[in-house]
Amino acid sequence: MSAVFKAAPDYDPSALLTLIRLAFEEQKGRIDPPSSMNKLRPPDIAAHLAQEMVFVVEQEGAPVACLFGTRKPGALYVSKLSVRPDHRGGGLARALLNAAEGEARVQGLQHLELISRRELTDNHALFRHLGFEKFAEGSHPGYDTVTEFHFRKML
Repeated sequence: MSAVFKAAPDYDPSALLTLIRLAFEEQKGRIDPPSSMNKLRPPDIAAHLAQEMVFVVEQEGAPVACLFGTRKPGALYVSKLSVRPDHRGGGLARALLNAAEGEARVQGLQHLELISRRELTDNHALFRHLGFEKFAEGSHPGYDTVTEFHFRKML
């Protein structure tokens, strides 16, 4: 497995967007509302690279997994956890979350947080296996039912 690194602000946003779209493809038709990923463009990814932490794993010079990290009061919020389908099951999600956890510890933060769609039960199982606990539920604007679960891992 390749090492996880924190991407520099000039990392290729188009390559990351291609990875994210590929990783989130299987969610189409499974989640409601559709993923915000569908609205992302390279300038949006470039803004994440400039303002936040983006952890990446490459193979042969191309990203195969990534995770975004945004500092919040007391927490590192992680999002867009993406692993290419042909690289799943090899520990890349764990490696990315471990890197985010390490960064959160260095910054003196108390926990990691993430949000997962209600329908993505396989993801919930993975997050629980990695030490996350569900602490809240939420709904997207315009929905009167639960559409997302909020998870936290204490550090």
